[in-house]
Amino acid sequence: LNQICDFFKKSQISWSEAVTQGNTNYGRDQNIINQPGTVIIYEQEKLSRPDNEQWLLQEVKVEVYNRLAKLLHETVLINLDKQMQPDQVKCRWDAEVKIGSKPTTLLPAETTILEVFERPDVAQKLLILGEPGAGKTTTMLDLAKALVQKAEAEAVEPIPVLLNLSSWKNPKLRMQDWLIEELKLRFKIRKDDSKKWLKKKQLLPLLDGLDEVKPEYQESCVQAINQWLNDE
Repeated sequence: LNQICDFFKKSQISWSEAVTQGNTNYGRDQNIINQPGTVIIYEQEKLSRPDNEQWLLQEVKVEVYNRLAKLLHETVLINLDKQMQPDQVKCRWDAEVKIGSKPTTLLPAETTILEVFERPDVAQKLLILGEPGAGKTTTMLDLAKALVQKAEAEAVEPIPVLLNLSSWKNPKLRMQDWLIEELKLRFKIRKDDSKKWLKKKQLLPLLDGLDEVKPEYQESCVQAINQWLNDE
């Protein structure tokens, strides 16, 4: 109350004048303007990404869109040489989802991979399974595209990064250390930046190619992934 009184003293206007005049609201700051009955609310300035984050987001975007375009092109070429039999083709999301010890449930055909990924019970920790050629990589790219679009719209959203597990060869290596090394090799990101971004969850790794890891290293790779997820 004392602050309000001091405000009117400094402004040299009376309380009655204040309630009849308009009010401009700049978040916590308020200025009296001479427009009776008008309240103007200024939106908070939209956050923007630092240049290095913006560069990485664009690099990921180009990769995702190019890989999806290549897959689509190859699909069209294959279909041109074959008889069309739509009834023989299952919808990509005619699939099942299993979470922890819960029973397996069938996903509705209209469900998107982003909707599955953002389900509270999934909590953005998703393993995509399927036989070779079932569309696991394509599904991951669909998810990456949706996440890129979210990251472009809002600077607070994490940047998805696509990494292939085929280079995993050290059973004693922590997944965090492997991620930092791969980010340096793939995108020339400084290790201290990668470490900081991963800790603050500004990056969202999408790991492909678990089946490409050498058989003798697959178990240690899975264990490292699980440990990393548990430590988050």
